[in-house]
Amino acid sequence: MENYYNLINGYKGLFLDPSYKGTDEQYLPNTNFNEIYALYRFDRELRSLFLRYILQIENNVKSVLAHKFSEQYGHDNYLKVANFETSLKKG
Repeated sequence: MENYYNLINGYKGLFLDPSYKGTDEQYLPNTNFNEIYALYRFDRELRSLFLRYILQIENNVKSVLAHKFSEQYGHDNYLKVANFETSLKKG
């Protein structure tokens, strides 16, 4: 279920007549709701696709950084209590 207000206000711009000088808005000829909704669906799918690959890239970068960090500082430092602040802070 989509929010009509967000859908129309977010995607109507490409369908408005830029030459119209009235105080309200006028759509280009032959514009219909299905075209606006199709643009919304396309944008949603494109964002989903980008997000999927951005998350994969983020995961790979984190893995490379962790590997390089471990090469330099050791792979078991997270097990050493001396590497952590253990005192309680009042606050």
